[in-house]
Amino acid sequence: NDKENKAPHSRDADKKRKVAEEAHEAHLRKVAEETHEELEARLVAEEEAQCAHAHKKYLLRKSRETPQQRIARLSKNRTTLCQRRDMEGVSTSDQKLLHKFRNIISNLRNNLYIMCNERFPSIVLAGEEFC
Repeated sequence: NDKENKAPHSRDADKKRKVAEEAHEAHLRKVAEETHEELEARLVAEEEAQCAHAHKKYLLRKSRETPQQRIARLSKNRTTLCQRRDMEGVSTSDQKLLHKFRNIISNLRNNLYIMCNERFPSIVLAGEEFC
């Protein structure tokens, strides 16, 4: 009886997989033949759909949050908005440099070095540790 139940399921799965593969191949053929204008229009539509999906997920998550989670989210948003406002007068190259610096600082750790029994900031770069 188990074999009878598995056989239709595997046939259905094979059929779904085949349909998906055919749809994917058709999509690839269509993409290969599209003009530059069609490509740009498709990319804009995909980006809009992705943004709409992300916004829908955000609203769903927001509707389910607890009061403590809401307070934490709003606090984080305030910090982000303040940082954005602070960055408005800074050139793009300086913003990139500052972002890189913040990432490096975020990776710093205070490690205890046994040889000298002191704590020093250190960072792991490419698998090696530097003082």
